[in-house]
Amino acid sequence: MVLVINKNKSSGQNGAAWVTQGVRSLFCLLLTWVVGGRLAAGTAFTYQGRLSDGSAAANGSYELRFRLHDALAGGSPASAELAFPSVVVTNGLFTVSLDFGPAPFHGGADRWLEISARPAGSINPLATFSPRTPLHAVPYALFALSTPGDASALVTGTVPDARLSLNIARIPDILSSSNTLSDRVYATQADLQAQVNALSNRVAQLTAALPPQSSLVAPSLPSGLVIASPVPGDLTLLSQGLVQFIGFDAPSWFTGSSVGAATARHGHGAVWTGSEMLVWGGVVNNAVTASGGAYKPGNNNWSTLSPVNAPSARRLHAMAWTGERLIVWGGLGASFLGTGGVYDPVNQSWSPTATMDAPSEREGHAFAWTGARLFVFGGRNDDGLLGDGASYDPLGNLWDPLPRPNAPPARRYATATWCGDRVLVFGGEGDAGETDTGASLPMTGGVTHGTWSTLSAAGAPSARQGHSAVWTGSRLIVWGGKAGGAPLGDGASYDPHTDAWTPLPSDLAPSRRSGHVAFWTGREMLVFGGEDASGALSTGAAYDPARNQWRHLSGTGTPTARKNFAGAWTGSELVVFGGQSAGNPVTTLGTVQRLVPEAAWYLYRKP
Repeated sequence: MVLVINKNKSSGQNGAAWVTQGVRSLFCLLLTWVVGGRLAAGTAFTYQGRLSDGSAAANGSYELRFRLHDALAGGSPASAELAFPSVVVTNGLFTVSLDFGPAPFHGGADRWLEISARPAGSINPLATFSPRTPLHAVPYALFALSTPGDASALVTGTVPDARLSLNIARIPDILSSSNTLSDRVYATQADLQAQVNALSNRVAQLTAALPPQSSLVAPSLPSGLVIASPVPGDLTLLSQGLVQFIGFDAPSWFTGSSVGAATARHGHGAVWTGSEMLVWGGVVNNAVTASGGAYKPGNNNWSTLSPVNAPSARRLHAMAWTGERLIVWGGLGASFLGTGGVYDPVNQSWSPTATMDAPSEREGHAFAWTGARLFVFGGRNDDGLLGDGASYDPLGNLWDPLPRPNAPPARRYATATWCGDRVLVFGGEGDAGETDTGASLPMTGGVTHGTWSTLSAAGAPSARQGHSAVWTGSRLIVWGGKAGGAPLGDGASYDPHTDAWTPLPSDLAPSRRSGHVAFWTGREMLVFGGEDASGALSTGAAYDPARNQWRHLSGTGTPTARKNFAGAWTGSELVVFGGQSAGNPVTTLGTVQRLVPEAAWYLYRKP
């Protein structure tokens, strides 16, 4: 069911602060509830909207808030407020997921949705839209099956036909309209049921035959049993008398187009915009560059970033994508740099970042995009290692210095990771060498700085630099790096809510390395490339926290060994570009390669 709502923004007191800025908006909101076989598993629904600025579609980041009420006007709140500090609006369109839980809909009382908005990062009051939007059909479907209004009470039985609307087609009516269709449906149903029964019997056999793995013996497994494993030559299965008989290869690496590609380079940065990977800066022909390119995997095509008003040439700089624009700041050119630029790919134009209140010039600083600000901390310049930083607002072109009390000790080559409500800083090189310390800085809405606190040292990874850090949505994962010049091949995950570390397994983990790329796919952490004592690497692995298991990434398609490179995760592919090769002499790379990181599967059969 789709409910279409047209809203004119209130011109009342709450909205006046940004109405006067010329942002008079029209919201056309689509509330979509997808009903499927797993409806009872959740109460979230998707809210899709269109935001206009005057007669043009809005573009930018907006803070949106949603709350249920028990009346069209006045009344009392019927739910907690859901706040989204930085929702990206592209060509007027945005999407959020709302989940008020089941409680507001118990009892069948009417509910109205109140919406408030303002530009992200604005200090002006929120504009509250009026009138509120009534919600009737979809959320109440959760409780439409039982007389008391609570669907959880319906354990068995069927819904009476009389309870269904007349516009819902009955299966007998559909089937009677066509004997051929009826025959096909029943034949398909019978075939599927037979397959389900066979699978159920096999599962029952396997379940009965499988006590804990350590006590398995070959005769306990039924003859003809087939088991799939992502591990070739799986010793556990082979030891039980199974025989590997076929394998399904993982997808191969794909080498992208070199036509119009960015010049071969290393020490550059890369970001993913949602449709293309932007590459900028680095070292070309032994000199820093201010050039860049954009690679679109969709059509395997390169284009050039405008050089007009671009920041000065540099390497080891910060790069972040805001949802609309690319931010470049700091790094090392002819000297340490404290300048930067913001690139708009739509208009193909650069504008300089503010210098007032900006951090001092530096390279090797940790950085992260919070959804509203570019966070910068640490690094090194002519004065030595640095222990300060700032956050940058690209909309206002303003810097806000980070708090100094309890800040982590000065360091460079640390990681900074945005974790939804705070930035976590870990590792790096301090005055006494590599460090194993970390710190947390809360940032309300990705904007307002809180107070620094120190991460627990119990179970933390050993001191390191050149490591990777990714956020899974609930935990920070730190892996690899080097200490004293020696590469590392271990890591740990950190829960910021319990302030506790958990070591990662070593079985099937990647070989020791530093300077690799790492990305979170939504299910796994991907690790690829980097270097060890012998040089650049062309291997990688994927770590699944839910299973606490590693697996190797595909090596088919001849992935190029590379270090000092950059890459991006597109949502379905790992894309890497540039860097330096293995071998002697080391060469600078100008190739782009892509991998769909699916696992290979191997089938084992019990004779």
